[in-house]
Amino acid sequence: MQDYTVSAGLTPELLAGEVAQVISTGSYDGSRGFTVIHFHTAAELAEEATEAGLNGVSVHGIEGPGWVYVVAADRYASQKVAGALLADAIATARLADEHCALADASSHVLVVGTA
Repeated sequence: MQDYTVSAGLTPELLAGEVAQVISTGSYDGSRGFTVIHFHTAAELAEEATEAGLNGVSVHGIEGPGWVYVVAADRYASQKVAGALLADAIATARLADEHCALADASSHVLVVGTA
């Protein structure tokens, strides 16, 4: 969802219409160049994985709230602050991973389970 909202060229009209529709339904029709897609929530993915026969299902956000630290670290790579920013990104990712709801804010998610 983050990729879509960042690249959609948001305007008040898009926020009130298209973006609100995507947020409420989770589905996008591909009308603005991005592919036709359904943005799953962590709960939806866990349910689908369980229905598919996986046991011990967990869902993890690949990029969560710490992704901004990584972008900042890349921008300041030649300065001493980059290492601290990366450490903050890792700490934030570990903290967020303990809260499944934060996976919904991630651009990509990982479903883990056993057959």
